[in-house]
Amino acid sequence: MRPFARFFRRDRLAILAGATILSLAACRQILGLEGNPPLVSGAGVGGEGAGGAGGAAGAGANGATGGADAGSPFTILHAVPQGAVLNSVWGANPHFVVAVGTDKTSFFIQDDVITKLGGTELGSDYFSVWGFGPSDIYAVGQGGTNGGFVEHYDGKGWTGVYETPTPLFSVWGTKNGSQQVVFASGAKGEIHGWHTGISWGKLSSFPKGAFDPKTSDSPRFWSISGRNIDDWAFASDGRLWHNEQDAGGFAWYELNQKTNTRFRSIWQVPGPETSIYIGTNFYGLAWFSAKGTEQTGYPLTLLFRDEATPGGDKAYIQGVWATAQKVVGVGDNGRIYAFDVGTQLGAVVPSPSDDSFAGVWGSALDDIYIVGNRELILHGSLK
Repeated sequence: MRPFARFFRRDRLAILAGATILSLAACRQILGLEGNPPLVSGAGVGGEGAGGAGGAAGAGANGATGGADAGSPFTILHAVPQGAVLNSVWGANPHFVVAVGTDKTSFFIQDDVITKLGGTELGSDYFSVWGFGPSDIYAVGQGGTNGGFVEHYDGKGWTGVYETPTPLFSVWGTKNGSQQVVFASGAKGEIHGWHTGISWGKLSSFPKGAFDPKTSDSPRFWSISGRNIDDWAFASDGRLWHNEQDAGGFAWYELNQKTNTRFRSIWQVPGPETSIYIGTNFYGLAWFSAKGTEQTGYPLTLLFRDEATPGGDKAYIQGVWATAQKVVGVGDNGRIYAFDVGTQLGAVVPSPSDDSFAGVWGSALDDIYIVGNRELILHGSLK
């Protein structure tokens, strides 16, 4: 019995104004699971290291605005008793980092100086941020009318450049020769985009899968990431879509084991090959390389999955960042998880807060930023 079924649906995916530079071949390839994932044995105990669901005792929901837990490698740079939720963080270099969140709040960290912009537009929320440089940054989100928007930062302030009828959850871009290309993913399976010389526009709508929720806004493409124009991916609750030019376009993947797994965040490591890390529920972290055949299947390696902590099915790794050496996942209830690629070992990292985290980015393993509830900004090292 083959480990998956495969079907094809062929369309054309035009990148704006009729400029067809990608074709779409949507094919179904059911993922198997590879390896025995480490499980935490109970609340407060890591899979292979110290730390628990909320980390060691430190700043709580109304904890200190500075300092670090004695056992945590992270320090709280900023937090308030009540404030915006910072949903995403991205940096141009070690000296310039930006975080965005609810009520159109944005924070800029430049040479250790933190500056706040916005935060007054109630009901309009940034969900994701990505850029080409300090004066060329894109943020996407949901407006007060429940539609979506794209804004651009030019080094001086944010300007609206595009609106959509549905929320946008994630943004990512790359350079294709002399052209800049930006993609934004959102609700109802929509992918929008822009490239140099062409205006923003809707690229395509993708269908919901068997494990996506049966709601009117499904599929919800929570996260998008890639390493170049030919190798990028986006994920809904129940499917991973991956651009595979050798297959003629996009392939989509679903699990055939542990089918209560839901995807939430993805990060593709720069390098010569596809290497995608995925944050899931159960505080989970998985890895996908697109290597497989119709005979052997296309395995998803489950690196970590917490089936011991109550409510794990609704507890997510909300943000992922990785280098070739180490993967960092952050999520609900102060969860920080680190996985060493070389040793194939991972551990829950003690956290200075039990507030939920939503985003993580680093210029290097000794320069990592984590953001989350209460305008939390953490900085630390996992080197």
